[in-house]
Amino acid sequence: MPSSTEPRPFAERQALIESWLDSLARPYSAERSVKCAPARWAHQRRLYSVPLEGVDADDLAGRLEGLLESLALAPGDRRAFVAGLSTQTMAHYLHLGLEAATIKVYWEAPLPDKALPGRRFPLYQAWKWRPGVDASVSDYVLLESAEAVRHAMASTLAAMPPLVGDLIEQLEVSHALARKPWPPLTVRIEERRQGRDTGRDSLNLHLHPAEIRLGELAGLLLSLAREWRCTSRAQAIEWIAAHGDKPLSNLSLGFDAKGEPFVTFYHGVTLVSPTSTGALVAQRR
Repeated sequence: MPSSTEPRPFAERQALIESWLDSLARPYSAERSVKCAPARWAHQRRLYSVPLEGVDADDLAGRLEGLLESLALAPGDRRAFVAGLSTQTMAHYLHLGLEAATIKVYWEAPLPDKALPGRRFPLYQAWKWRPGVDASVSDYVLLESAEAVRHAMASTLAAMPPLVGDLIEQLEVSHALARKPWPPLTVRIEERRQGRDTGRDSLNLHLHPAEIRLGELAGLLLSLAREWRCTSRAQAIEWIAAHGDKPLSNLSLGFDAKGEPFVTFYHGVTLVSPTSTGALVAQRR
C-alpha cells in the first residue's frame, strides 16, 4: 500500500473518490476533460461534483477529513479546506478533481442574486496538491460584467496563439446560433502557494447553456494539436470520435504557473443518482 506521501495510481484514487461519493448516498456528477498544451495532451482527468443542500455539515466534515488524509493533503491544508464547509457562502457544491498525480478539491458558492459592482466575489475556492508537495490555493473570482469578461478575454488571448482566438470566436458564433448570451459567465483564477502568487493567469468559461458538441470544434482542435504538437493527428481524431457527441460544459484557457499556455475542454457529464434501494444509477447527458 502507498504511504501517506506516495502518490496512489490514478485508477486507485479514482476508485477511492467514487467509493467515498457513493457512501454519501447523494446524487453527484462525474465529468471528463482534456488539457492541451505545448507537447502535452492530458486526458487522464476527472471532476466530481456533489450538491450540499440539506447535508449534515458535521458528518460531512468528518468524512472529508478521512478522505483528504487518504489523498495525502497536509494536515494544515485539510483543516483550512474543511473549515470552508462552515462558511455559508462557500458551501453550495463540493467538487473533487483528479489529473494524473494532482488532486483538487473545491467549494462552490451560490451565485449572487444581483450584481455586486466593485466587490470581489470568489465563486469557487480550490486546494490543489500532489502528495508531498505544498498545496496551492485558488480563488475563482467572478467577473462582474460583460465588459470585464471581454477585457479579460482580450488580454489573455493577446498572448496566446491566434488559433485560440479562433476557438473563442467559434464559441461566440455557437452561442449566437443557440440564442444564448455572449460572453458567458466567466471566472478568473488567482492562485497562490504559501501566500505568494504562483504566476498562473487563466480564465474559466461556463459554456453548458449553449449545448455545444465537442465535434463542432473538431477542425480547431486538430489545428491546435498540430501547432502545439501535443498529440498525434491519429490520437486526436480517435479522441474526437469517442467524445465528439458530448456537450462542452466549461473551457479553461491561459497560462500555468510556469508560463506555459493551455486550453482545457470539460465535457461529457455523467449524473449518478441513488435509487430507492440505495443503489446508484448513472445517466449520461
